[in-house]
Amino acid sequence: MLGAKQDYSVEMMCKTIVIGLGKTGLSCAHFLQSKGESFSVMDNRENPPCLTQFKADFPDVPVHLGEFDQDVLHNVDRIILSPGVALREPVIAEAISRGASVLGDIELFAQNANAPIIAITGSNGKSTVTTLLGEMATQAGMNVKLGGNIGTPALELLNEQLKDNEKQDFYILELSSFQLETTFSLNAFTSVILNISPDHMDRYEDLDAYSESKCRIFNGNGTIISNRDDELVMDLVSKVAGKVTAKVTGKVNGTNSKRRVVSFGLSEPMAGEFGVSRVNDREYLAYGKHKVMPVDEMRIAGRHNCVNALAAMALAHTMDISESDTLAALQNFTGLKHRTQWVASIEGVNWYNDSKGTNVGATVAAIKGLPGSKILIAGGVGKGADFSALREAVIAGEVRAAILFGRDAGLIREKLIEVLPVEQVQDLTTAVQQAHKLAQSGDSVLFSPACASFDMFNNFEERGEAFIAAVKGLTK
Repeated sequence: MLGAKQDYSVEMMCKTIVIGLGKTGLSCAHFLQSKGESFSVMDNRENPPCLTQFKADFPDVPVHLGEFDQDVLHNVDRIILSPGVALREPVIAEAISRGASVLGDIELFAQNANAPIIAITGSNGKSTVTTLLGEMATQAGMNVKLGGNIGTPALELLNEQLKDNEKQDFYILELSSFQLETTFSLNAFTSVILNISPDHMDRYEDLDAYSESKCRIFNGNGTIISNRDDELVMDLVSKVAGKVTAKVTGKVNGTNSKRRVVSFGLSEPMAGEFGVSRVNDREYLAYGKHKVMPVDEMRIAGRHNCVNALAAMALAHTMDISESDTLAALQNFTGLKHRTQWVASIEGVNWYNDSKGTNVGATVAAIKGLPGSKILIAGGVGKGADFSALREAVIAGEVRAAILFGRDAGLIREKLIEVLPVEQVQDLTTAVQQAHKLAQSGDSVLFSPACASFDMFNNFEERGEAFIAAVKGLTK
């Protein structure tokens, strides 16, 4: 453990409480201890995932489990809220109304980071872009640490730096809308909203509320990377920085500030922009008129991954990563597990695992990204999503049939049944077996659920591994 051991025997001294005892909550506890601060912990689950580890590391820290105790919260001045707990939770809203401050782990990180931050959010593609950018920076010999909503919690990155006693060139953070809700001091060196499509509509009142949460990533005066193909993103950028040009003057936090804005998109790029240039029948990733590399030389396939590559190139450009290092990373990066991951070819049919497609926008992107005819496997917990966009995507994306499973399979079926054959089955294994019966040589079977996994699985990784196992079982 970092820092001196604290005396937590008198709980009334604990004016700070950490709510949520998952990976993020545990990282907050370690960080507070490293600062010599006393605190207590609360979780509305009886057995949260990091409870055993927490008790081993902090045997004397008060822990409150089960329903949130309003009496305990009434005595605290500061709540450090894990992203899985909404601000509108009644006990949290009551604490805010009486003047308690509520912040998250990214706010603590922003207050204490001693190296520039590259901040990445979006409904889809943020893990791919974060990882690819990390590969580019490593290729350039930079000392960078990746974390946030992917891999290592952000505050653990600070603790790692204290232990390693190393100077960081950059922190590269993937950030969710939940994390940004409780972040106020972030002033990223460069920030990007990759795209916006409806997600987490069970948590937000509407798409505007979700978008505004994402927009907090633009706080400060750093460079903004904008997706010129996404109207919602461009509207947010315009609110922050005015008309989107290479350099603009806008209003940020009520003060006039110069904001540099660099755009990316699939169109032919103008000077200072990243995009796709077309020469005869071949496409090239390009910066202005300069062609960086042919699109077909990347090892990640699909139009959505072309966009992800352009976003990473734009971010790398602001970090002064050379074109040669950017190019080397693009040529070697094979993509993430569970993100349009090729699994097998069986009897002329290619099988793809896109378990990380946990919302409609991600599945639409995967359908558009894979060429040729497809069988779609989808379903799970829809998070209040409207599946209408999925209907349009299957019509345009050569989807021959859909096989649905999980809690909200019926809601998806309502949107698709009039435009293509739909089968509804009990579980993922059965869905794979049915897809095998329907698929013909030359087809692709795309497992892209458009839903969260927690009706049947602990997370999308477990769901993806179950899909892979079911596909491999077809050959036995």
